[in-house]
Amino acid sequence: MPALKANLIYFSVVNFAMQQNKYRYIQKIAITNTTDYRIDNVWLTLSFEPQFAENISIRVGTVMPGQIIELGQDHFDINLSFDFLVGLTESVKGYNVIDLYSGETLVYHEKYDVNVLTLEECPWCMLPELIAAFVMPNHPVLSGVLRRASEILDNSDEDSSLSGYQKHEKEFVICQIMAVYLALQELEITYISAPPSFFCTGQRVRLVDDIITNRLGTCFDTAILFASCFEAIDLDPLIICTTEHAFVGCFLEEDVCHESIINDIDYLVEMFARAQIIAVETTAITKGKDCEFEDAVEIAKGKVRKALSEGSFEFAVNIKQLRNKQKVLPIPLRIVQKYWNNSNLLTTLPTHPAALPGNRELTIYNDDLYYIYLNNIIYGPYLLDQMQDLPLLPDTLITTNRLNGEWYEAKDFACFANKFRMIGG
Repeated sequence: MPALKANLIYFSVVNFAMQQNKYRYIQKIAITNTTDYRIDNVWLTLSFEPQFAENISIRVGTVMPGQIIELGQDHFDINLSFDFLVGLTESVKGYNVIDLYSGETLVYHEKYDVNVLTLEECPWCMLPELIAAFVMPNHPVLSGVLRRASEILDNSDEDSSLSGYQKHEKEFVICQIMAVYLALQELEITYISAPPSFFCTGQRVRLVDDIITNRLGTCFDTAILFASCFEAIDLDPLIICTTEHAFVGCFLEEDVCHESIINDIDYLVEMFARAQIIAVETTAITKGKDCEFEDAVEIAKGKVRKALSEGSFEFAVNIKQLRNKQKVLPIPLRIVQKYWNNSNLLTTLPTHPAALPGNRELTIYNDDLYYIYLNNIIYGPYLLDQMQDLPLLPDTLITTNRLNGEWYEAKDFACFANKFRMIGG
């Protein structure tokens, strides 16, 4: 037996959402002196294979015979690597490596397995609160869905505003939910089984841009999509998970539940009985189902009753409370190349989705080629007539390469054919 040994308490998975939300990946390290003599000048080093986090060294000092020294989160912090985790395309097996030294003598070496997940993988089995990181209400790809939902409200002689709870009317909240349902139903998303995850820790998620672009989604994917739309219009969604299924719910009033994770299905059923929650079967929008909104609500009610009778309820995550209490923020946006045009049909422009290192390092193009600059990514080149009907988002810049590679930017146009306001680059 080594003179010193260590025990590591940690999550067996790590992913980009944990890095973004500053999760304490390792909770505790316990160091034990297994001898009957003191050991001086003890150092601990913690390293990672592959390099998904920053290595650290901790000076422990003297460990008395039989003593157990516990290093908690107050003693160290692990900096997960943004660059490594954001770029991972497939899960990999990794290790937390602990070495204990007395002076310069290595007295203990051990590796602890960890699954390093891709950006899209949600380890909801052990960290259900991270589901909220995959709900992305600010993604610009949702703007077309929400605009279409507003038109649906207007066409049904309802107030066309997507104003959340401002009217303090449950009926209007339900109208907004129904309008989102019908707008998403028009996309004709095809239901598909979950994409492969090679570790049984959760599920690989199709993010909202992926779903809308490729028109494919699982029950979990579509629940994430619905929740993103609800949160975007200032409604409070929850995602309900059973052992084999996931669907979306929404509170019909503000601040009726202050639990971040609901583990008690009786409490959930009680809120349904008090008409404080509505649930929607999200796969009912998928292609070939032709399911009315009212039917999707009834199907979801049946899922709740089944979970109650069979004991298959896992939990429900309250997105608003996870944002407010546990500060779980959405992962950064990924921009896709499909936007809604003025006829509410998806239009696709030619793409060149390369993230460019700097404007002045680009190849010189002629005066008729333009670029879209959005969220630090430049897309293009496009011809001017290909861009006329593309609605601009508030933070969009249009750039053109002119005058020997000097860049100019144009802002603030509704339709920008022949309306460039040039400012110096």
